[in-house]
Amino acid sequence: MNVWGSGGAHRTYFQRLDAIVIEIFNRPIAQQPRGICDTGCGDGTLLAHLYRVVAEHTLRGRMLDAHPLIIIGADFNKVARRVTRQTLRRAGIPSFRVVPGDINRSAQLASDLEALDFAVHDLLHIRSFLDHNRPYAQPAQYVAGTRTSRTTGAFAHLGDEIAADVLEENLVRHLRRWAPYIGGFGLLVLELHTLPPELTAAHLDRTPAVAYDGTHGFSDQYLVELPVFLDCAREAGLHANEHLQAWFPPSALATVSLNYFTAG
Repeated sequence: MNVWGSGGAHRTYFQRLDAIVIEIFNRPIAQQPRGICDTGCGDGTLLAHLYRVVAEHTLRGRMLDAHPLIIIGADFNKVARRVTRQTLRRAGIPSFRVVPGDINRSAQLASDLEALDFAVHDLLHIRSFLDHNRPYAQPAQYVAGTRTSRTTGAFAHLGDEIAADVLEENLVRHLRRWAPYIGGFGLLVLELHTLPPELTAAHLDRTPAVAYDGTHGFSDQYLVELPVFLDCAREAGLHANEHLQAWFPPSALATVSLNYFTAG
């Protein structure tokens, strides 16, 4: 159900990716990525959509015979990988690979892609609603209380509480692991967020934050506020392009964001 839902429930946000993808694939061909890699590809719907966007609306789309667009779906879930293959075949995409991929193991993904003759730096990396659902790992050698936390979220792993500052440290380290691999063409991230409780309480009829906090909190997923997410990304060495950014809704009540990160 989750694999099926990941392609359907999030389709509303895909169109906001289009302008960024079009800009990238309208650059001179030497400045374009070789392909697109979606880590946590779900059922492959987003990849199929982006291939059509490039093929129909960009300079690259008029040059696909000479410069094929490589589509790579990465997912740790075998069912997701099988469904992604079916989706990409039905979409008529001629050049694609589907590989195992774990959001917590960026170095392993880079190694696996290299074995297939794909340099990780030659790709535009994307992921949708995955970072908050990363498997939790206790930050090694981190002393609780070292950093001053900003998030108001409540977090747990297998029934044990995670202090807010420890969770933020975990997020910074998670994002930092990706910094060495996105220097070529960047990372597009759609992500889900919580809101401060006082803001949620004042706008109960205008935000789904209560439902998000409940469903995600009880399933060991880690929603932080949008400003906290951006601060952690910055600390990790990822730079958000403010001109290639969207909030849903476009206000302080934003519980979904789209960011284009670069590193280096």
